[in-house]
Amino acid sequence: MMSTTGGRSHWLGAPLVGLDRADFERAVLKRFAAAIDPAQAYVERLAERQLGNARALLPFNAILFAVLWFGDARSTLPRLALLGGLLALAACLFGLGVLYMRWGDNAQYGDAASDFRRACGSVYRRAMLLRFSLVFSALTTAIVAASLLRQLVP
Repeated sequence: MMSTTGGRSHWLGAPLVGLDRADFERAVLKRFAAAIDPAQAYVERLAERQLGNARALLPFNAILFAVLWFGDARSTLPRLALLGGLLALAACLFGLGVLYMRWGDNAQYGDAASDFRRACGSVYRRAMLLRFSLVFSALTTAIVAASLLRQLVP
């Protein structure tokens, strides 16, 4: 699951180390010829996409949790249903972490460069949280599928 290419480490597409954040900042600034305002707008569009993903993932996790909790999984596979419920809750917590936005100190808004670095840091943090939420959602989906298949097999 973890691969390293060109000095960058990724886990399911999410950055793992701070060097990736610095590389991201340099690449965005290079793309927009060091013009901070269009680079900032681009990073904010990325942040909006991440928020959209989290907003879509939270109801999906709620449905998974409801299927596990109110379905027959608790009676047929109680430990697996409990594990799935805990994974769904963890996925929701990570998804809520994506939606969290810290206001920050006034000094961070003093100039465009520090605001750009703050926005890149937010995108970086959200990418990691979103990946963990997706992994836990995928594991919960597998558990729900296993419990449903078990009910279909006599």
